[in-house]
Amino acid sequence: MGINHCENPRNGAALKGLLTDIKRTTDQRKKNLYLDKGVGTLLDGYNQKDVLNISTFFFLPGTHCSFRSRLDFLLGHSMLGRSEDKRSALLSNLFLYELEDEGPTECQALILSFSKSKTNQEGRREIGVAIRHNNVEICPVDALAYYLFYRFHVIKEPFPNLSSRQSCCDICLVRGKSATTSITYRQQFQSMAQGSMGFPLQHYQETQR
Repeated sequence: MGINHCENPRNGAALKGLLTDIKRTTDQRKKNLYLDKGVGTLLDGYNQKDVLNISTFFFLPGTHCSFRSRLDFLLGHSMLGRSEDKRSALLSNLFLYELEDEGPTECQALILSFSKSKTNQEGRREIGVAIRHNNVEICPVDALAYYLFYRFHVIKEPFPNLSSRQSCCDICLVRGKSATTSITYRQQFQSMAQGSMGFPLQHYQETQR
């Protein structure tokens, strides 16, 4: 707003030196304090049983919000995607790519492309990849199929007009109030928090209204 004309304190040499020193001594401080070395590693997350429980939690209500949250969770798990990546993803960012010589049957990889994210502000093309899981209950491709079927065949969202790029390229993958509006960070956070904590289904449905 042009009210504060003072310099940004982060531009000072003293603060930059302090931050650099903190980064350099963090590891040694953790060793001196004998902190749990499992924090921030794979041991500090969820296991395959937890993935199944969370996926089932989202599947059972059979609503648009629950199928959307299930897809959101499984895409993030399989592609290591950030929440921002999935909120900004469009249907036009999705495509299939056949992986050759991967077995007796056809193997299609689900590709989700990104051009902007938390660590990519320059428009660099990046991708997330997922393939069908042998357990359909935690399969991201299965979650995508259920979600799109519910959108276009159950709640009767108009199917994208593929006659031109302008008419179909702005449709969100994880949609909010409209097809071209993504869910908010708050909606996404609440859904993931409820799924990871295993809240009762009635509570989940009431908070999503």
